[in-house]
Amino acid sequence: METLDEALRVRIDELAGSDKGRRPILSTTGTQVAIAELIARCDRLERIVGELSLEIEALAASHRGGTAAHGAAASDR
Repeated sequence: METLDEALRVRIDELAGSDKGRRPILSTTGTQVAIAELIARCDRLERIVGELSLEIEALAASHRGGTAAHGAAASDR
């Protein structure tokens, strides 16, 4: 059974993906190109954080629900 930490690490890797399409920002990179790249990175990070926050909420809710159900069953004994 995966722990919450492991599940989140896997999902972050899936969402972040590889560095394909990202260009390094070098000292020789033009200002407009560098700004466009930073905007694209920021947009991608915002999307990833939003998706992760929803998934964390869902995982936490399912964990609480499982714990509450387990606790209720144990108290019935």
